[in-house]
Amino acid sequence: MSEYTQGVCHDGAAILKDGKPLTIEQILEGLRERDEYRNHLAAIAEMTGNGDDIGAAHEGVNALAEDLARYKRMFAAACETLGEIQQALGNSVVGIEPELVKELIKERAALARFANEAVTTLFDSPGCDIDGKCLEDWLLDEGIIFGEPFEPNGKHSQSTLEDVEEGETILQCSQWFSSAARQAAKAEE
Repeated sequence: MSEYTQGVCHDGAAILKDGKPLTIEQILEGLRERDEYRNHLAAIAEMTGNGDDIGAAHEGVNALAEDLARYKRMFAAACETLGEIQQALGNSVVGIEPELVKELIKERAALARFANEAVTTLFDSPGCDIDGKCLEDWLLDEGIIFGEPFEPNGKHSQSTLEDVEEGETILQCSQWFSSAARQAAKAEE
């Protein structure tokens, strides 16, 4: 809170705010702001049934300002916690993890193991039946697998695929999914 005092400036009196002289316009603006604040307090006092007790309204406004500051601190702490959870669910290792984070990591690993088995089964099947086609469509829609043209003399030269013609669409696991499946397999070991 600012401190207002009086002083002497050149050949007359001056009003000082925190030791610095104010211009007449600054003083008038301060008075207008004070009157506006008092009017707001009076309206608040009337709405809350306190009549003309602007002191109670002022205390209420201060309490609301303290609540707002507390909520801001709580929000900042929640954002920090969320950041820690996101970090823990990523590829980096976090030393001390809350139980919820540990549970989420276990569930993610279980889901990756299940999806890996489903994808492996899909790839190992001799052909896709109706249910297999639905699973394939879902995996494509979710970005777990993707299709691309087979290039036996280029990108896929190391592949051991049989009975696949050049340019025919082949399905492969997405990089993020392969990484999650490897992490899940390591976690089981």
